[in-house]
Amino acid sequence: MRIVRLVLLLVCACHVGTRAFAQEEGDKVVVVSSKAPLRSLLDTTGSVGRGAILVVRYVDGDWYWVYWSNGYQSVKGWINRKDVVPYSEALDFFNRELRRQPTARLYGERGMIWNERGEHDKAIRDYDEAIRLDPGVKQFYNDRGVALVDKHNFDKAITDFDRAIEIDAKFALAFNNRGNVWAAQGEYGKAIADYNEAIRLDPKDASAFYNRGH
Repeated sequence: MRIVRLVLLLVCACHVGTRAFAQEEGDKVVVVSSKAPLRSLLDTTGSVGRGAILVVRYVDGDWYWVYWSNGYQSVKGWINRKDVVPYSEALDFFNRELRRQPTARLYGERGMIWNERGEHDKAIRDYDEAIRLDPGVKQFYNDRGVALVDKHNFDKAITDFDRAIEIDAKFALAFNNRGNVWAAQGEYGKAIADYNEAIRLDPKDASAFYNRGH
């Protein structure tokens, strides 16, 4: 099964420059611009949100080639080095930003980094604070649910995915993730129903098809 965060991994990127030390193929970098644009030679092809974790593949000066997917959508293009920091520096960046101006969004973004590092309790605390500051954001509940799944706390995860769906009944990602929890508990009928709904809401969600087939 593939649990999916709203903003997730699997990217091709490149990195050299003054802001971050030289990267090698396979190194991770993290987006630190609020909405980093991805470009082709002639146009903007899409964007990647702050906190997204990218994997270095190719370098062309200050630009990195990126193919980014969060499981239900994908974009590809070139991202500038000014929009990322090395993975090893990401926590320092978010810590500084939070000291400067603590916002719900920044707590949620730092939570993604903690969870990727396997620090699930710290991730959950950040999501708790993000929800306290802004309880109406579906992403925070979805991402906290993912962290709770990583801790095998399935009941609380279901509650968070339920809440995300209450906020937005068209949130395909939360249906997909809740389906994964049902499947992990052997509730295959409920899992398939959630995958069906995720696919109905977003027919391009490859992970929902994969999970339903599984």
